[in-house]
Amino acid sequence: MTDKSTHDNRFEIEALRWLPNLARYALSLTRSETDADDLVQDTFLMACQQWHQFVPGTECRAWLFTICRHRYYRTRQRDDRQVATETPELESLAAAAVHAGARSAGLDDAFAQTSVLEAVDTAMANLPSQFRDVAILVDIEDQSYETTAQILGVPIGTVRSRLFRARRILQETLLIHAQDAGIVVAKKMSPQSEEMPMRDMAMRQMIDCDGVMRQLWDYLDGELNEQTMQAIRDHLEMCSRCQPQLEFERSFLEALARARREHSNTAVLADRVRKALHGQGFNVI
Repeated sequence: MTDKSTHDNRFEIEALRWLPNLARYALSLTRSETDADDLVQDTFLMACQQWHQFVPGTECRAWLFTICRHRYYRTRQRDDRQVATETPELESLAAAAVHAGARSAGLDDAFAQTSVLEAVDTAMANLPSQFRDVAILVDIEDQSYETTAQILGVPIGTVRSRLFRARRILQETLLIHAQDAGIVVAKKMSPQSEEMPMRDMAMRQMIDCDGVMRQLWDYLDGELNEQTMQAIRDHLEMCSRCQPQLEFERSFLEALARARREHSNTAVLADRVRKALHGQGFNVI
């Protein structure tokens, strides 16, 4: 088998199988199937030409996402203004305040409402590009913080701070939409003692409520070490104060995931990409 044939076969096996994922990612960026199709074709042509730069054993999907993102922004005037961000810890604590406001307005279950789900796409599109890039990769494409940092070429700390700011902006935007739409969900009120139960107090000796709030999104994303994950898990199982916040954030992240836009016909797109590759002399099946 010639080197050329080996090149084309490896590309077929390792790269083209990610076409549905790339189509979805391109659609999230462009919000137009026509533009997404052009971007996917352009991405695979570039990837095939640069296949010698791909490091075997690394994640090909992330490599393709990187090329796709670069190609997308090359066709547009990128807004490079710096957008101020807070620390992830402050953003997490601010998110707790968002939840408190939602509960007082009867909107603690708003993210499960159909009209709110329909508003996620618009809210995501209106995010500043620095925040939208991170939110799409983590919350829509289910990429880890580390992989997202590699794709965007930024430190993990920057990914975390941009993601947390993006999520809080999205929460506030969606809750405003819910209020404007007249959505009010019956509150789940339960009597609470002024004194924290003894079992809750015992857990606070391991990790307190503020500590949980500062790391709740990291916990839900599975981005903490196992010891910290277990400590937070233990606290959440026992603490009646933190459980509503957990359910609120989990519902929010599930709403983002459910709003994922799938390409309508990846088979047709795959055929188009293969024809384009053949046209450039690449012998893929």
